[in-house]
Amino acid sequence: MLPLALVMMGLSGAWLAYFRVMEPYSPLLIAGSIVALGFAWRGVFSCARTADSGGGKQCFATRRSYKSAFWIIASWTLIVLLVPVLAPLFY
Repeated sequence: MLPLALVMMGLSGAWLAYFRVMEPYSPLLIAGSIVALGFAWRGVFSCARTADSGGGKQCFATRRSYKSAFWIIASWTLIVLLVPVLAPLFY
């Protein structure tokens, strides 16, 4: 994603190939993105504990735009994570 962001900012060239240095850290970065999606899901879809209701749960209506944004981002993340796995099937 970082090379794509740099190209979108107008930075390009052969030096972008040096990002292959990050390839050994790929499993760690994938795990981090899945954990981040888990925390985002928890924040969007779970009920909040409130102290004023005696420690019980109180569910607030989450805005529809938050849920839509979450599913769009989650689907794009899933696509980005599956491309390296599925790409060899097309060659």
